[in-house]
Amino acid sequence: STLMRSSAASDVYKRQISRCTDFYCLWLGGLIAFTFHLVVHIIQSVVIRKYIPAFVTSILVLPLSLLLIINSIKIIGSPTNVIIAFSIVGIVIVFVNLKIAHMLMNKVSGFFRK
Repeated sequence: STLMRSSAASDVYKRQISRCTDFYCLWLGGLIAFTFHLVVHIIQSVVIRKYIPAFVTSILVLPLSLLLIINSIKIIGSPTNVIIAFSIVGIVIVFVNLKIAHMLMNKVSGFFRK
């Protein structure tokens, strides 16, 4: 009975993770990339020895993200190599997105400096 409820809850959770695509590994790869990004902000703050605005947010969100990743891996049940592959895809997407965002930010900043 408890196992059936747990399984049913797991199925509901899976459906809610990625309603649009029904492709949970891509969502998990994005979450892992986001968590990697949080770690980068923490390391960045330590290396430059200055406070950066993302530092506190990263410290607060990192444990929750790790917990969500661990539980999602258990629920999704994909092989490790698939999760690693989609994590790499997610990191590449985040990196490209950041490059585009910084490029646009520089253009907008230049526009307002004129």
